[in-house]
Amino acid sequence: YRLVLVTETRAVRFGGKEASLPPRPFQLLRLLALAHRRGTPIVSRHVLLDKIFTASTAEAAVKDLVSETRRKLKQAFGDAEEVVQLIATHTTAG
Repeated sequence: YRLVLVTETRAVRFGGKEASLPPRPFQLLRLLALAHRRGTPIVSRHVLLDKIFTASTAEAAVKDLVSETRRKLKQAFGDAEEVVQLIATHTTAG
């Protein structure tokens, strides 16, 4: 696999490099990777709210987390197109 996640250490391996992510960005990346493996690569904002945050969390928190995760991935692995494409936003899909 091009992307490898190590849950115990929150390590992400990609393109011959390895980086550790904070808990929530790692959790987001893990949920997206699991959905992709199951053949359902689009995960709704509502599912992410349910799985990562509490019921009282504002929906904007998901957008902020996605932005933070993208930023961390770019810092760790560069801003090559394949890194940028790890997380895509589909606004019409939910």
